[in-house]
Amino acid sequence: MKIDFHQCCRQWHGLVLLGLASCFFWGAGPARASDNKNAWVLAYKGKSTNAFIWDKRAKGLIRASVPAQLAKDVMDGLGGPPDPVRVIESRYVSVSACVAHACMMKGFFWTDVQGGAALGAVVADNVLLVGSKRLSGTALPTPARQALSAWLSDNDIEPSKLEFVNANGAVSPLARSELMPASVFRPRPQGPSFDCTRAKTRIELAICNDPGLSKQDLEMAAHVRQLRHGFDTVSDEDAVRAFQREWLKHRDATCAKAVQLADCVAQQYSQQQQRLRNWLPPR
Repeated sequence: MKIDFHQCCRQWHGLVLLGLASCFFWGAGPARASDNKNAWVLAYKGKSTNAFIWDKRAKGLIRASVPAQLAKDVMDGLGGPPDPVRVIESRYVSVSACVAHACMMKGFFWTDVQGGAALGAVVADNVLLVGSKRLSGTALPTPARQALSAWLSDNDIEPSKLEFVNANGAVSPLARSELMPASVFRPRPQGPSFDCTRAKTRIELAICNDPGLSKQDLEMAAHVRQLRHGFDTVSDEDAVRAFQREWLKHRDATCAKAVQLADCVAQQYSQQQQRLRNWLPPR
């Protein structure tokens, strides 16, 4: 029998290529899936943090990402009155809430569903404790720092002490500059809620120069913030902001040419405070 060596070589070469292609196909598929194994978290965008923490996968994710001595406190913190789940760039997810019946203790969790990095945080007794099994307290990713900073700012949290727990459970000081830029404006106790050095309009200047109006403005800002935190979805929070923005336009239009400017502005604040007491998001 005559053997065609050229044909055999061609067949062997084809089988090798087919085998390599099969290995690549079957090997690459699971790798791509594992890269996004936490993509399920994205489905909770805009929803309640409670819905996230009640998902059985959530506690496993937190335990795998946060040092053991901190993980339980983070999970407890996420089980009470919730904030909405926030997603940035379809990648960075942050969830937050406070311990049920004890909202002085708050919990926070952030993760990068693509890169796999994650951290947890709790604040209690004016102490902020941040921890991660993968990240370093001296080199937190910018998205993580921004998310933590936004959470602290939204909740008016100014901890007197900041610490970081690493994968080995070692605790070290966390630089305040990592999370709380000095440029962030903090209103004075007497108000107003905004920076008077940037006041430009006639109404803004009037508020800054009148102690009574300054106090009303600060109280209004606190009321809006409290109202916003009373809702657990992004859509409801956005509705609060939109309602307040419309009122600001109305206030400015109504009082723009008022002869008794202070009286006009004071009346607008009083009326809006009453509306806010009875306000509910549109359904």
